[in-house]
Amino acid sequence: MLNIINKNQEIKEEFFYLERKALRFYKRKKYKQSFEYYKKVLKASNEFKNNSNESHFKWYDEILSNCLKKYSDNYDEFFKCIYSMNIENYDAWFDKAKLYGNNNKRNEAIIYCYKLLKIRPDDLDLLEFTGHNLCFSHRYDESLKIYDIALSIDKNNKDLIQDKWYVYYTSDRIYDTLEFCKNLENTDDITSTDYQALGFRFEEKEEYETALWCYKKGFEIEETDHKEFDTDSVDAIKRMLLKLSIDDYSYINEFYLEWISKIEHKFETTNCSKCGGKLTPIIYGLVVGDEVFEEQEKGNIIVGGCSVDESSPTHYCKKCDEEFNFRFNGLKIDYPFY
Repeated sequence: MLNIINKNQEIKEEFFYLERKALRFYKRKKYKQSFEYYKKVLKASNEFKNNSNESHFKWYDEILSNCLKKYSDNYDEFFKCIYSMNIENYDAWFDKAKLYGNNNKRNEAIIYCYKLLKIRPDDLDLLEFTGHNLCFSHRYDESLKIYDIALSIDKNNKDLIQDKWYVYYTSDRIYDTLEFCKNLENTDDITSTDYQALGFRFEEKEEYETALWCYKKGFEIEETDHKEFDTDSVDAIKRMLLKLSIDDYSYINEFYLEWISKIEHKFETTNCSKCGGKLTPIIYGLVVGDEVFEEQEKGNIIVGGCSVDESSPTHYCKKCDEEFNFRFNGLKIDYPFY
């Protein structure tokens, strides 16, 4: 198996080497040598295609192959044919850019992309591909400009929004990333995992309120999508509340009250499966202040104390006097010093 992998790698490297060599001869005006190398390139492209999962050989199968046959005795026309880029051969050139980009030849892919953008500056697929390759070439400012152009064409394209978020994030511009997140029209334009990743960055910087904001946004998406709770998200929120409790207990209470009703509907019903009565959520953790107890007096919640484990009930039905455990339904904050 290893021998096969090594052989396929050699075939791929030989292909790219031959094309570099053919281009180098052309730039040095050694047209005959360049032409001969392009014949080798075509043969190597077929071998590459037959020994890999790569599929982007349209330029070689159509343009290079035809030009070699048609202009074997006319180098001027041959090179004019293979190097011209226009709307008719646009797809073949874009396909070639993908071949280079997919094989980590990003600088070459970007050169092709910029030339193609002069022909079709509004091609969203090309803009996204260009932005991606610029980003992974660490040319972040250029990448952001490309995504700005793309989003000016389709501002609601979630793939583009997510890609732009990633450029900010991977270039360690976490404050720009945060500002970008806050200006999104829809919270779920990026994923809950994206918010969690950003939250972790701010947690590392000990900016806990900002980290909590990020974790909460991720939690909102999970709730809206009716997904199972992400344990990492819950644990992250618990960590932030512990950190914030050092200075601001009221913030914790506000968080309890804000999220209890939101967390409930992750299950199909908020009513008792036995009698149909309304279920009251049980919350756990250190409570400081009167707000939470006022909610308990109204019958909206039950304060369950600070000791909690997987078997602890999460809901209570007053009508039939039954407790229920819905696992992570309800935010459980257990404090290690209790």
